[in-house]
Amino acid sequence: MSAKGVNGSVYFSLVLYRFQGEPFLRRSSIRHFQGHAWCGDGRVPAGCLGGKRMPEKGRWHASGLCTIHDIDPGLPVTIRQPVAAWPIAPSRHSVARIDVSKPFTAPSRSHPMQNCERPRPPAGSLSVFRDLLLLAGVAVLVMAVPVLLDRTLYNIDQETHFRWINQFFLSLEKGEPYPRWMFLANGGLGELHYGAYLLYWYLVAALMKLGLNTWAALRLLALCATWASASMVYLVCGRLFSRRAGLATGALVAATPFSLFLFTHYAAFPWHFTLSFAVCFLLLSLNTANTPARLILLALCAAAITLSHTLVAFMTLLCAAPAVLYMQSGKPAARLTGFLTCWALPVLCGVGMAAFHLIPAIAARGLLADASSDPLYFNWKNSFAFPTFSARENGMRWFAIQWIYASQILLCALVALFALAKSRSTAPHLRRFMGGVLVFAFVALAMSSELAYPLYQHIGTLNNLQWPYRFLSVAGLATAIALGLASTLDFDGRLRVVLRVAVVLAIALSVALCGVVAFQAFKEGRPSVMGPQLLQGDFKQYGLELKTQGKGAEIYRRNGGLTGYCAGIPAECKETRDTVHEREWEVRASRPFQLLLPLFHFSGWETFLDDQPALHALDTDSGLIVMAVPAGTHRIRIVFKGLPEEETGRRIALGAFALLAIMCILSSVGRRRASSPEAA
Repeated sequence: MSAKGVNGSVYFSLVLYRFQGEPFLRRSSIRHFQGHAWCGDGRVPAGCLGGKRMPEKGRWHASGLCTIHDIDPGLPVTIRQPVAAWPIAPSRHSVARIDVSKPFTAPSRSHPMQNCERPRPPAGSLSVFRDLLLLAGVAVLVMAVPVLLDRTLYNIDQETHFRWINQFFLSLEKGEPYPRWMFLANGGLGELHYGAYLLYWYLVAALMKLGLNTWAALRLLALCATWASASMVYLVCGRLFSRRAGLATGALVAATPFSLFLFTHYAAFPWHFTLSFAVCFLLLSLNTANTPARLILLALCAAAITLSHTLVAFMTLLCAAPAVLYMQSGKPAARLTGFLTCWALPVLCGVGMAAFHLIPAIAARGLLADASSDPLYFNWKNSFAFPTFSARENGMRWFAIQWIYASQILLCALVALFALAKSRSTAPHLRRFMGGVLVFAFVALAMSSELAYPLYQHIGTLNNLQWPYRFLSVAGLATAIALGLASTLDFDGRLRVVLRVAVVLAIALSVALCGVVAFQAFKEGRPSVMGPQLLQGDFKQYGLELKTQGKGAEIYRRNGGLTGYCAGIPAECKETRDTVHEREWEVRASRPFQLLLPLFHFSGWETFLDDQPALHALDTDSGLIVMAVPAGTHRIRIVFKGLPEEETGRRIALGAFALLAIMCILSSVGRRRASSPEAA
């Protein structure tokens, strides 16, 4: 089919005939024929060209969603409807109609390898819906023991998360939209807590508001996160590669053994939930289409990880950066710089939008007692994967994590890497995408092992991770994606059977280990102990004690708190208002006295005497707030105004939001100009 002066975009298969003096097509760049026909509108890479060259007929096959501009009648270009055949068989194609309604995008001389597809018809919405239901069934099957049967192994962190979430929920119920003070801790004296799981707490609180109890909300959120991770991987890999690849990767991500272990054995509920955002962030980072939608999604995903679990965010960003660099390897420096800008800036904007909470949370750590040197709970030296010399000197924290799960992840990653290296697949988009995933996985594995020992020893920031084996959680997800893609590869030669068997065995090992985790939880687990009784009595979170807390606080509580203290003056003290971040008392005494309020002192409190600002001080013996009260009847009010760094964080968040908006506007304008007919 030939035409003159035709502009448009069409999903098609090209048969390009080679003439004398015409350059060969190369996988590394797009070469136009007679200066008139290109394949590529910024959405299809050069690697999609040259499916198979037939020198005896002097032609090349190419396919994809491509742009046609001013086809010269002297150049025989055949536009055909693609079918599920690779290499393309011309006899199995029918002529397609050119769509001239779409704008033309003039290609540059060399297009980067971007999201390219094999010539296949797009999956229908009904087929996608059916596959998503199938993955939902896989997620239910994987999470059946903890979610449906309510059986998990007891861990003290179950009680900790229950207390945090319920104090957060009760604070919201009392009218405080942004709780930062755990008002029931320490016998009612409180606990400063800029939680690292803010977004997670809000989501759990929303489910509790709908009528679910705490444990039911936690289980439902875990099930939804598992399904969401599998669905996102399916949608991306299914679109880029094939339905088979999407289903394989999605199912393996849902059945990642270490992720299930985090929920059933570790009681790491926010950690388990945030891994779904980590998967989304990895997929967005490996996507090279710099559209406004991608910039926004990448920034929002970075913000969501940061607000859901700060340590998971740190690990994901650290491992994603080398993967992004790998995806751009071999590109011109200008393109590399441009893409890093289009990746790094949205990520910085996303983290910046979370600064309203992150900045004061970091500042609050300076007010807390240092527990980082605790030899039991926060000793990074005994928490490496594959420990050798570190185990001899410091012991081992958790054998199952440090050897069994670490070995499974490493073995599956090596199988996927070997399969990729020996594959006969010529689709560069698949090889590069899978390579980026494996770079992410191996960086995470290296950071979890003793290879990173010098880094932990000399970079104090890494010690905040507490346990290097945390990196195994993100490494396991990346390995599951790579292994799923490896199951779709084709192999040649004598190693063909060996490679296929290795991939199948690696998948079987991963699924079997997931089954072992579920079986152990079923056999040794028990229903959750979460209940209102956990909010009674004296409790606190180890590691969140203020530096100023003293032993006198315990005596103050044993003597009846504020009521007992006022009785010994004597004075009458009655609480008239309690909204967590604002409390008020009515005090009556015949003489002036020093009032010891039932709250721990820190710089974020503001006190008022009869609605006038009043001075308060630190009682060094107890760490409580003390203020002078004159004789007579007075109203004492104290308000949680927060740390000064909160204002700094809000300004950074607003600036990051504005920068992201400007980037999206500039990206949209640039794409419109590039797609205009004048640009051609």
